[in-house]
Amino acid sequence: KTNVPAPNSSEVSWHTSQNPKGQKSSIKLPDGTLVRLNANSFLRFPEHFSKDKRLVLLEGEAFFDVAEDKSRPFIIKTGDLETRVLGTSFNVHAGNKDQHWSVAVVTGKVMVQKGNGEHVDLTPLEVAIFTKKTEVLQKRPITDLTHYIGWKEGTIFFQDASFSTVVNILENWYGVEMTLKGEPMKGRYSGEYKNETLKNVLEGFCYTS
Repeated sequence: KTNVPAPNSSEVSWHTSQNPKGQKSSIKLPDGTLVRLNANSFLRFPEHFSKDKRLVLLEGEAFFDVAEDKSRPFIIKTGDLETRVLGTSFNVHAGNKDQHWSVAVVTGKVMVQKGNGEHVDLTPLEVAIFTKKTEVLQKRPITDLTHYIGWKEGTIFFQDASFSTVVNILENWYGVEMTLKGEPMKGRYSGEYKNETLKNVLEGFCYTS
């Protein structure tokens, strides 16, 4: 199931690109925009964009390198949030189970807007964080870009993450399901693994625990 159905329209044909756990893909949209879609993510886009805007629907995580078109803003709809740009590169994370959504900007300028009109403007090395539980939208500086876009280059990055968050990330990354026995491990975890096997990552956590 998905929470991003295509808008009602009898005139536009919509395409769907969906990745299961453990799989990533690259997509070129009709306007030339390049999208790197992460595992366990879902993107819908029209066969042809309209004359006044370029709208896509995202559930999960993707990196966008948007083709510039000053006459048609590029809009990414993720639940109650809209990310609007003309031409830039940035990462959007809006997973179903996550309580914190993020939009991290690499180049250009991005506007992130809630359904009530509240918005923040982002420039390079800034991130918008939306907390679903409190409906709070705020802007922060990015101290380590790897945390947001390292997944594109095969890097798993944990920073002060709970054990349940680690398990969720590893299941999505490697396309596996984990069964935990006994009490969940307590504490917070930080680490960085580039192109590592699941076995090596798990052994790394064993050493630190």
